[in-house]
Amino acid sequence: MTDIATQATEDSTATETGTSQEETTTEKTFSQEDVNKLLATQKREIREKFADYDELRERVSKVDELTNANTSLTGQLDSLKLDNLRLTVAMKKSLPPELAERLRGATEEELEADAESLLKFATKASPKIDAGVREEETPLSMNDLIRRQLR
Repeated sequence: MTDIATQATEDSTATETGTSQEETTTEKTFSQEDVNKLLATQKREIREKFADYDELRERVSKVDELTNANTSLTGQLDSLKLDNLRLTVAMKKSLPPELAERLRGATEEELEADAESLLKFATKASPKIDAGVREEETPLSMNDLIRRQLR
């Protein structure tokens, strides 16, 4: 196609300078077959240029997918680390496991301070031990049971 533009420029230059057509190169004409070959060549070049477009699009999609998965897993890992730290602090402070979930804080120091404040309210139940010998009581009547309850 650039040959056509060059030829047209040469023709216009030749007529302006007054030279005859015999002295200039003859004008090249293209047959339909030549035009089809040129178009096929350009089409092939464009396809070669963008041949890996689908592959690149798939790669970008895969990278986006992996980035989202990485973000999700990072969040889960942080949550598990904090849960582990809570349990560690609860064990270190002899806090009942049921209260470990209630610990608040992002660092070990904050969790320890919260554990100490929870320990103030959590009392350990001491077992009631009756080491004495019991005498068998005589069965009471219903009236005796009611009177005992009312006292």
